[in-house]
Amino acid sequence: MKNDPRSNVYHWPIALCLALSAAVFAAPVMADVALPPPAQHQNAGFPSDQALQRRGYDPKTG
Repeated sequence: MKNDPRSNVYHWPIALCLALSAAVFAAPVMADVALPPPAQHQNAGFPSDQALQRRGYDPKTG
């Protein structure tokens, strides 16, 4: 066999090393990513008009 740098025999170790190094360096990065907060309604933290009126709020006087 001729010592040809274009031969596939010389390419698979390089590809294997690149794949292993990418997996080793990408695993901790993916592990540190936090999940986004859960989706909530826009007015989830503010009581409704009916709830405010039950608590004694009068919309005319504020």
